[in-house]
Amino acid sequence: MQINVQQITAYFNIALVVLFLVFIGGTLLAALRGFRRGVWKSTHNMVFMLTLIIIAFVTLDPVCKFVEGFDLSRFIHGSLFIRQLDDGVETMVYYVPVTTVKETAAEFVKGLYFVYDVSASSTSLTNFAFAIAESAIKIVLFIVDIILILIFGNLFSFITWYAIGQHLIPKFVRTTVKVRWLGAIETAVTFVVTTALFFTPLTSLVNTLNQSYQKNKPNSDNEIVMNVGNFVDAYNNSLFAKILFNWTADENGMTFDTKFFSTFTTGISEDVSISLLKEFSNASSILVNAISGITNESGQVTYDYTKLITKEIVDSTFSALTKSELLTTILPLAVDIVLNSNILEGYIPTRLLDLSDVEWKNELSNVQEMIDALFDSGVMDSVMVADETGHREFRSFGGQDVVDFIDEIINKPNFDEVLNVFRTLDNSKLLARIVPALVTYFKT
Repeated sequence: MQINVQQITAYFNIALVVLFLVFIGGTLLAALRGFRRGVWKSTHNMVFMLTLIIIAFVTLDPVCKFVEGFDLSRFIHGSLFIRQLDDGVETMVYYVPVTTVKETAAEFVKGLYFVYDVSASSTSLTNFAFAIAESAIKIVLFIVDIILILIFGNLFSFITWYAIGQHLIPKFVRTTVKVRWLGAIETAVTFVVTTALFFTPLTSLVNTLNQSYQKNKPNSDNEIVMNVGNFVDAYNNSLFAKILFNWTADENGMTFDTKFFSTFTTGISEDVSISLLKEFSNASSILVNAISGITNESGQVTYDYTKLITKEIVDSTFSALTKSELLTTILPLAVDIVLNSNILEGYIPTRLLDLSDVEWKNELSNVQEMIDALFDSGVMDSVMVADETGHREFRSFGGQDVVDFIDEIINKPNFDEVLNVFRTLDNSKLLARIVPALVTYFKT
């Protein structure tokens, strides 16, 4: 029997309902267990489990520091090296001494800067690399800690109750004061908290992707995109998602579990702070915007980049790019490597492209402002025209068309928005240096 996408979506909906019922059933069974135990055992178990959780969170940083200070020279003898090749010939070698994890990584980054003649300081990238590594380590530790607590927590709680806990409370009190309803509540709360923490890494990713999709729903008639949208909408509307924090999304699309998980798994090194979950959020927003260009033409899957040229998609994309610490740290390094290599040799005079003092977040904002001004002024509506099928494409210019286009722009009621493009250009160090370099290139 062949299964189609609609059937898979239906099964997915059923699976989400089953997960919801399992969660509710587990909570009820936990409450029943707490009712039978009474308040004393339930209180001991709840305090014990919550203490383990607090210890796990508090020790995330010390464990990361331990990993950073681990001596690699016990396992790696000699030294590492970075070499630069030019047409297969080795032109430069930088030897990296092997010491602790942190010192070796710092020396490795320093070697990259030296070999590729990067003008900026290696300190920022080193701290950035440490912050990413720390975030990744914390994510792994978070998952491992919660799994260990779920596997061994109740066992050690049972042992400590009979070894210590019951002896702290007089037997007469334990046998006469039950307060079973309170025990039911405490055990149910313990189950809900530990279960929610177990699912937090997964729900954080899924809720982040879901919120990115809901904010930037692709306007596409492609069957693949529509089917993906049906799956996301099925999750978004499910009771399982609504219970596990999907309803707590703020104006930035961050749900409670996402913010909680991000807080405890953020890597910090000196003045650099990186959360891999936030970087995933930025990447998912860009990905959702990118799939808007997928279309169907005569039964063939094609990609229409003109669908991406809307103010909403541009603003959403640049907002994600500006928020990305990953991009704004790697971008200047990549630019420096290109400028100090022979990639642009013979094309653009690199002496005109000193970008060492450029603030990349500001430059991304400048580019966004310029594009927004082009949309607000109506220039983009004049540049993009629709054919008889409604498909948008760039307008072709030739001869008198150029003169007519310029006259059309000048006489637009929002011409002041066009002037904002040049005002922003004047405030941009990046564009003010790139434009002369491009002019030189086209002149030669």
